[in-house]
Amino acid sequence: MKLKTTPFLTEVTGIGATHAGTCKNETEILVYSPYEHDSPTVHVCAAVITSIVGDTPLTSLLKEVDTSFAKSLNLSDPHFNKSGGIDILLGQDVLRAILKDGVVRSNKNELYAINTICGWVIGGTCDSITEAASAHISCHATTNSTVETNELLKSFWEAEEPPKASTLTEEEEQALTFFHTTCSRLQDGRYEVRVPKRTSVPDLGDSRKQALQRYTANKFSLQRKGNWSAFSTAVKEYSELGHAELVPAVNLSKPPVEVYYMPMHGVIKDSSTTTKLRVVFDASAATSTGVSLNDTLLPGPTNYPHLTHILTRFRLPKVGLSADVSKMFREVALHRDDRDLHRFLMEDDSGVIRDWRMTRLTFGVTCSPFLAVQVLRQLAEDYVDEFPEAAKAILSSFYVDDFLSGADTLEEATHLQQSLTELLSKAQMTLRKWRTNSNELRSLIPSHLLETEE
Repeated sequence: MKLKTTPFLTEVTGIGATHAGTCKNETEILVYSPYEHDSPTVHVCAAVITSIVGDTPLTSLLKEVDTSFAKSLNLSDPHFNKSGGIDILLGQDVLRAILKDGVVRSNKNELYAINTICGWVIGGTCDSITEAASAHISCHATTNSTVETNELLKSFWEAEEPPKASTLTEEEEQALTFFHTTCSRLQDGRYEVRVPKRTSVPDLGDSRKQALQRYTANKFSLQRKGNWSAFSTAVKEYSELGHAELVPAVNLSKPPVEVYYMPMHGVIKDSSTTTKLRVVFDASAATSTGVSLNDTLLPGPTNYPHLTHILTRFRLPKVGLSADVSKMFREVALHRDDRDLHRFLMEDDSGVIRDWRMTRLTFGVTCSPFLAVQVLRQLAEDYVDEFPEAAKAILSSFYVDDFLSGADTLEEATHLQQSLTELLSKAQMTLRKWRTNSNELRSLIPSHLLETEE
């Protein structure tokens, strides 16, 4: 149409929020009547886009379609019955300005005419159309959000910025305060914690019946897949390592409101170089009152760095280091008063199903990640004077149990690896699956602690 345009940036979207294009220019047009010189003129600022819609109507109307009702009308498009392109699409914002009084309906089909300052506009449907048109539905709608160039650039920069630290909620503050007032050290240096509980939730109901049903179903499923032996061995390891114990006889008579049985299942991870089968507890299983253990606990705040920060820093040093904490959750002791909320069922060596309870943090309990990471942070705080570099690394380079960092020289990297190992041993934790791009450093790490190459 060769209209003068000016720079204008806007996004155009359509049905289903689909992206229809980006307009970079706009133009100004005047809409007025070709039939009445004294009719009002409507000023429109139109965004310029390569293609508005396809040909409309989709196909030309057949000759037998009766359009005689419109013969005496001054039409905005005298060739409305022929398929053709669309030059301008007017929106709802100008509809009221161009409408005039008057609607004429055909008495032979569903066509009608609406009066506008541009002339009469034909709309509606008709049955007699070609087969090609009957296979399509044409629906056009666009919205454009005007975005000034500086605002658009600002949004791009904000999208690239790392997330800002968020203010803790009241419940997160409560969980953090509870940790600091209840966390303690055992004689061997291991940290012992209690689980933070919500102040007002409905009581727990019976959970043993469901746990028994789930246990039976899980055993049948794993036996059918040939994995029951591995699962049974993995669970028995809990008692062998002291991570679980039989429920004391005196505690077996506790009411359901004071105990919780966690259903469990096995997850096979073929890609793992250490533990192929992981035992997962379901602390979100509802009891007979509809309340689960996780419903009664505070999850705590996210207390580890954003992964983007860790990955960005990892690109800087010349010598890279990575490792993870072996059985991190299970290296944190669970206070005796909270153990009956972490019960589970498992057969003993004679095949009798017995009641067990965890003595360590449990994978599947909502507050376990928060408590385990907070223990690491407490460890760093307790030994910051003795191990300043390692303490700093704990606070900045651990994503839950995964460590990713490095140093500029082999000497610094070796010191970091050794000091981290020694610091975590203070809490009875072990860093394993070490990887590094330095062959010299790799040779200094015990072979059983290195990541195995498959």
